[in-house]
Amino acid sequence: MSTTTPAAAAAAKDYGQQLSIDDLLADDVDAFLDIIAAVRPGAEFTVNDVRARLDEVGVPDKARGGLFAKAAKAGLIRPAVIDVDGHRYPKTVPSTGGSAHAARVRVYVRIGAPP
Repeated sequence: MSTTTPAAAAAAKDYGQQLSIDDLLADDVDAFLDIIAAVRPGAEFTVNDVRARLDEVGVPDKARGGLFAKAAKAGLIRPAVIDVDGHRYPKTVPSTGGSAHAARVRVYVRIGAPP
């Protein structure tokens, strides 16, 4: 049985995501935000949809989760959810990444422009 509280787990996840982007240059973060900003507002999308562009500008795989979290906190995107029998779950789809091994990726909704 885990003794980690949900708040502690969330804080650890936030910390890990921040670590994943600490080594990036401001230009890398700006390039990521430009790619996300190019998604039509209201559209649902995943990393699958923007992976080629992220690869083109050199955004490392390890930083992408942290960058998506940063974009959500900035009000640019929000995670999509589905409702099943009164419960809300993250909407996911199979990853198309080369090393996915049956992993699933979050679906996001483009909601606005970066600050």
